[in-house]
Amino acid sequence: MTPFSPTSPNEPNLDRPRGTASATVIHAGMTIEGKLRSNGDVVIEGSVTGDITGHNVTIAHGAKVRGTITADMVKIDSQFEGTITCRKLQIDSNAQARGEFNQNILAVAFGARFEGNVTVKQQSSMVMND
Repeated sequence: MTPFSPTSPNEPNLDRPRGTASATVIHAGMTIEGKLRSNGDVVIEGSVTGDITGHNVTIAHGAKVRGTITADMVKIDSQFEGTITCRKLQIDSNAQARGEFNQNILAVAFGARFEGNVTVKQQSSMVMND
């Protein structure tokens, strides 16, 4: 399990503040076009074209998302094309991510296909070994 991952591959990370909405799930076979907004977590298992806003957004294995995502944490385990603005971005080994990525923390797994422009919103301290 990676630092930002949910307890299982298709469950949202529940470290959100109490009192926020429960997860919104777009199941496999569903297609959404337009704006999707939630105060809680969003799990995409189907297809979404448009804008997604949520606390934690997970693009589950087999899903397809094209558009703009704004969230605290975004986890990609499938196909994404567009723009992401978040605090934590996790791109898993099954991911195919292409676009503009604006985040504080970025984790990319071995095997992930990742192409685009990356902007780190806040500089963090890093330790580099020579």
